Amino acid sequence: MQNIVNSIKKNRKCGVMKILFVVSSFPKLSETFILNQITGLIDLGVDVEILAFQPIYNIENHPTVAQYHLLEKVHYVNLPQSYLKRLAVGLKICLQHPKQALQQLNILKNGWYALTLRSLSLLPKMGNLDPSYDVIISHYGPNGVVVEQMKQAGFWPNSQHYTFFHGYDLTAFRRRWGHKPYQILVQSDCQIRAISHYFKKQLSDLGIPDARLAVHHMGIDCEKIKPEKSIIKSPKTLSLVTVGRLVEKKGMDQAILTLAALKQRAITAELTIIGGGALSAQLHALVHALKLDAYVYFMGEQDQIVVQKVIQAADVVILMSHISGQGDMEGIPVVLMEAMAQAKPVLSTYHSGIPELIQSEENGWLVPVDDYQAAADQLKIIATNLAQIEPIRKAARLKIETDFNNRVLNQQLYDELSARTCYAK
Repeated sequence: MQNIVNSIKKNRKCGVMKILFVVSSFPKLSETFILNQITGLIDLGVDVEILAFQPIYNIENHPTVAQYHLLEKVHYVNLPQSYLKRLAVGLKICLQHPKQALQQLNILKNGWYALTLRSLSLLPKMGNLDPSYDVIISHYGPNGVVVEQMKQAGFWPNSQHYTFFHGYDLTAFRRRWGHKPYQILVQSDCQIRAISHYFKKQLSDLGIPDARLAVHHMGIDCEKIKPEKSIIKSPKTLSLVTVGRLVEKKGMDQAILTLAALKQRAITAELTIIGGGALSAQLHALVHALKLDAYVYFMGEQDQIVVQKVIQAADVVILMSHISGQGDMEGIPVVLMEAMAQAKPVLSTYHSGIPELIQSEENGWLVPVDDYQAAADQLKIIATNLAQIEPIRKAARLKIETDFNNRVLNQQLYDELSARTCYAK
């Protein structure tokens, strides 16, 4: 087996780098940061495949999915949502791969998370995957755990492994499953990348050595998203937009309450909400209770092109992020980056890694978490001074070009991966 792997590596040396992305689901509309990293590396000449535990059936995918033929590159595990069905599938896998199945179900080593059967479900797929990808990139810590479990079982022995941590995986996941599942990452040689300095500190506290830990921001394509022309005058109706899944941490209820507080301040405003999720009915009910039906527009999930057009038409983009009841937190929301790249005024909260993107009153505005009254006060000031905030708008665009430029970030990642594989020049 080792001779075959070495032969593949030797023969591929003059070819192109081959990378496997491991994700929970694909193509997920809200995970543009993963999609942009995949397409960015393809643009740099990388041969990419994708391993996804579950498919996503969107009404319409982001255009780049078809442009890059990404659905042809996906290997789906088809992990059942129902745990009873998952157990039935798992039993068959145990009979087919008894020795390896026992490794994956080791609770003492992997914690109770082993009983989700995620790593077990991957065993039948291993025969369809290249045994020697140059690099495996896992997005979200739990997927990194599964890859390391496969590596310990003898698969992908020479593949470099990178795991990106985003938010949920260091907050709600740890509250539910504890630290035990991540010990395999602590003890491995996997390179760990946090998307913010806020999360890097948490990963360091978990025991990840500094030599394997760094910050790598997610970003956006500054070539595709152009800054808006200067604002000449304040509008009669302040157009607000918020974008994100309709889940607790996104603070959509706070955005609606902010709109109601603006009405109390005699500011004519409207709010467009883009995104879908479990809280849709609850948010509609809140809008109705506050008598805001004529001022709030729910657009559901949309692709990148629609989102950027709606942002372009808005006066201010807001995101009132906060910690969910389950402890889930944001990383650094991409929608704020997209708005700032367009030189749009943005308002958000002092939450997670957001202050690493927005420096209040320098390139945007931040208010305390859950303080919709403060948000309304700030928006009232913005509404009457849109023509005087040119320096803040320009600083917003500059921040994205400097620190969250996807082309620069993808080139940096490619150069690092090249240095760690046989493609180093």
